[in-house]
Amino acid sequence: MREEYSIQIELMSYDEIHVHLQESSEDFSLRTEQFLNDYAHKLATNAEFVTLRSKDDRLMGVVAFYGNVHPFAYVTHVWVANFLRGGGIVEKCLNGVWRNVESDVLKLSA
Repeated sequence: MREEYSIQIELMSYDEIHVHLQESSEDFSLRTEQFLNDYAHKLATNAEFVTLRSKDDRLMGVVAFYGNVHPFAYVTHVWVANFLRGGGIVEKCLNGVWRNVESDVLKLSA
């Protein structure tokens, strides 16, 4: 049976980001706890997120981006659960980033 996922744009709390970074630190070689704390704070304060979540709200993928200089977005963090890699999830999440930036540009020009 195939599990269902939802992709959405959202803000994430420092605590949720911090837990995510701790759990995925093997993938990113985060060297120190201080770096992890600082990066989690920076993301929570400044970034928006396109997330892939399971039906029970588990984080299965995330793209963090800064969209404050329109019409540009700076992608700063990408992660997908190991068992979902290679299935086009990042492409779908990045499309969410582009749609978000495009809709903000349309609002600004209207």
